[in-house]
Amino acid sequence: MVSRVSGTGDYLVKKANADSASFTATFKVDGHEASTLDVTISDAGKAISYSGKKSLNHEGSGLAFNSFLWGRPPLNLKKGDSWIVTLDQEWESGGPGQQKVTVVFTDPQNHTICLRRDGDSEGFDRGGPKELIIKKAGQPITVQVIPGKIHWTGYTIFRDGLVVSDELMAVQPLILKSGDTSYHGEKREYMMLNSTTAGKI
Repeated sequence: MVSRVSGTGDYLVKKANADSASFTATFKVDGHEASTLDVTISDAGKAISYSGKKSLNHEGSGLAFNSFLWGRPPLNLKKGDSWIVTLDQEWESGGPGQQKVTVVFTDPQNHTICLRRDGDSEGFDRGGPKELIIKKAGQPITVQVIPGKIHWTGYTIFRDGLVVSDELMAVQPLILKSGDTSYHGEKREYMMLNSTTAGKI
């Protein structure tokens, strides 16, 4: 089970302080019309608001550091340091679980750090379908999705708290069940985000 979604997001800063940042954002996703929204990120990236509708930031990546995904890092980080993050809710690429975050490198002169994340979770990711329609002998049949354990690995580079680049691979075995018949499959989700700016980050 493989799918691909690509697009861009352009952010114009409206205001920013130590507690939150607000943007006007225009999103262009392949196959869809562009949409413009007011976006506010707060609570150490954990909360996000789209045009006034606030929620926990479940996104697997994004514009800035999100403490829901990355936890609260120790101070004075150096290469090889690590910590464990407990994810108590489902998110874009996984269910409730744990991940280990490891410092790959730091570049204090450029205010940059690279983090690796390795995690496991059970159940569905956020928005994962509970049923699918597949074809057997040319005929469509509805199957129940029984999820296995999700494992993910990714690398993210931050500069001053903003995401410069991000990549993640999540793999999950699935059982598709219809009556007494079962099919074994695998879901692979690959995410890649790269930042470009008209000015300085």
